[in-house]
Amino acid sequence: MAQSIDKLKSIEQTPDTLELFGKLFEAAGIRISDSREEFSCYHQGTYIEFKEVLDEASVDYVIELTTTQVNNLLELMSTKHIDHIRRYRILSTLFTPAIDAAVNPFHCLQGITVSNPLLSNRLFRRLLRMEDLIHVYITPPVQEQAAIGHTLVFKQKEWLVSPGLQGNPGRVFRLTVDDALEFHQHAFDALKTDSRIGWLAFARWYLRWRKRVSDR
Repeated sequence: MAQSIDKLKSIEQTPDTLELFGKLFEAAGIRISDSREEFSCYHQGTYIEFKEVLDEASVDYVIELTTTQVNNLLELMSTKHIDHIRRYRILSTLFTPAIDAAVNPFHCLQGITVSNPLLSNRLFRRLLRMEDLIHVYITPPVQEQAAIGHTLVFKQKEWLVSPGLQGNPGRVFRLTVDDALEFHQHAFDALKTDSRIGWLAFARWYLRWRKRVSDR
């Protein structure tokens, strides 16, 4: 049976593929839970490099997948053009079954509040009307599919993310795949820069983005 790393290496690295994964990571670790494989992927701009070792200190985050998810990705990415429906299915394959694995667009929230005390400060959060319980829907591009719902709770200066909808939210976000990727990219860029100017720029961007994508 082919190894998962070989399956992912076999995917043609088209411009659509590179553009999609360029928004998700620069360096990602992969752990295959049922086959116990571990390896790393490095986005080099014009290609994705694979290494048969996993050094958690050298990657942005570690994604835990199954061989079934890898096979699903292989099938979904067996085309040169990734349209909006296929892109939604790829991202659903990656982050719906593994909400804590960091591929989901909300994981950066955990790093943001740890890296920047200002954004976890209670007074500052009140001034920006940052709620402590949020519902987020990822809206599918076709009406036949139900939206994917998540609950985000801000507790003890960090965000906890869980699948499904719990509690009475202070705000409801309805995101397309592009909205989710846009948030992930801006948050990830702020984390990498980790400067006062960068965080203030992120906060300004977030307020504009929030107004566009939230119900209340």
